[in-house]
Amino acid sequence: MHRDRYVFLINKHARAIACLYCAGDEHNSQNKRTLFKTLDSAIKKDDLVIVPTNTRHGFTVVKVVEVDADIDVKSDEPLAWIAGVFDKPAFDRLLSDEQAAMAKIRSAELRKEREELRKNMLGMAADELGTLAIADLNGKTAESQ
Repeated sequence: MHRDRYVFLINKHARAIACLYCAGDEHNSQNKRTLFKTLDSAIKKDDLVIVPTNTRHGFTVVKVVEVDADIDVKSDEPLAWIAGVFDKPAFDRLLSDEQAAMAKIRSAELRKEREELRKNMLGMAADELGTLAIADLNGKTAESQ
């Protein structure tokens, strides 16, 4: 038995979690399932988790394909810990919030550009433009006038 598996003998909350490194069909022979261990009871199938690796900064993200997987406690193969869960919903919210902020800022920029064009290019004050028959500076529709 590899010493990395001792935790399964001494802690009833230890869980084996099967993960895939590559996205796609988990039954594809090129997508090797790898077991990791955790004490986190909240990890579920389809979560993205952070695991140790020998590349980059020593960590990568993998997808959980099975929780509470069976392990061979007598195996001599090492079993690494899951370092944490990647909170994809929080990341997606952050991206959505950024998109909303960028849209508001762009809208404000367009409003400012429109006002500057009115003042600079036409050489008239906004109240003078409002007297033109075609002008609608206050956003009123023909029906509401």
